[in-house]
Amino acid sequence: MSNAVQVLVNGKPNDCVPTSDRGLLYGDGVFETIAVKNGQLHFWSEHVRRLQSGCERLGIDPVDETQLMGECRSLIRQSQQAVIKVIITRGSGGRGYRLPEQARPTRIIQLHEWPDYPASCTERGIKTRICRARLGHNASLAGIKHLNRLEQVLARQEWNDPNIMEGLMLDSDGDLVEGTMSNVFMVK
Repeated sequence: MSNAVQVLVNGKPNDCVPTSDRGLLYGDGVFETIAVKNGQLHFWSEHVRRLQSGCERLGIDPVDETQLMGECRSLIRQSQQAVIKVIITRGSGGRGYRLPEQARPTRIIQLHEWPDYPASCTERGIKTRICRARLGHNASLAGIKHLNRLEQVLARQEWNDPNIMEGLMLDSDGDLVEGTMSNVFMVK
């Protein structure tokens, strides 16, 4: 695979969405990042379930899972190990926050190279830091991988040390929630 990101928009090779797309204008959409291992989409059903759940909670028309799988497979057919990012937006709409009456969701699928992390990451772990930026509480968005990631963007701006690979994010109560770009698991 080349260094270029391969992209499908609504099933066609393209790297542009209309400037009227609500995902661009308002972060009105959801996403999933999926590992491709041995040419297979890792935990596909769990990712699709969360994607569909997020769409349902935001009132975005559900995507056709078979169509989505076909589009992902068309991108990964040459890849044994890669990363797929699936983005579903509400689609284009008029100016303002009011939902369009006839919204058609936009499907954006990106294929990225597998990150080239040093072996020491899995052997000895990584260096992290606690971020000053805190995650807000919003029960209506909890558990949705929505497109608005400004809290993570602000947190990631806090350091430039290449030895620190991840920032740990706390909520306003000081409880650990996630990394800026990863899930956090505790092993006892």
